[in-house]
Amino acid sequence: ARSIFFLVLAFISIILLLMSAFGIGTLLGWSVYHSEEEKSQWGRSVNINGEEQSTGDWMSDNINASNIKENLRHLTIKPHIAGKQQNVKLAKDLYNQWSGYNFDR
Repeated sequence: ARSIFFLVLAFISIILLLMSAFGIGTLLGWSVYHSEEEKSQWGRSVNINGEEQSTGDWMSDNINASNIKENLRHLTIKPHIAGKQQNVKLAKDLYNQWSGYNFDR
């Protein structure tokens, strides 16, 4: 009975040690991967139609129920099976629409 107790205790200790090592490794990896420059760009402003505006302000000013309804209607009015012409057309439409927002600049 005593040997089973120590076996279970050793097993639990190993599991806790592995979980701790994984957590510490994850935190260290995240902090190394995400540079300070990249962190400072979160929530940055975007240039929309020549006007500098924060992303959050732009979203709150431009997202509304009627826009969502119109976009969903446009995307779902015809079937768009992956790899077919209608799906390609919708992808190009989205690309053209989102390119106009200049999010990548």
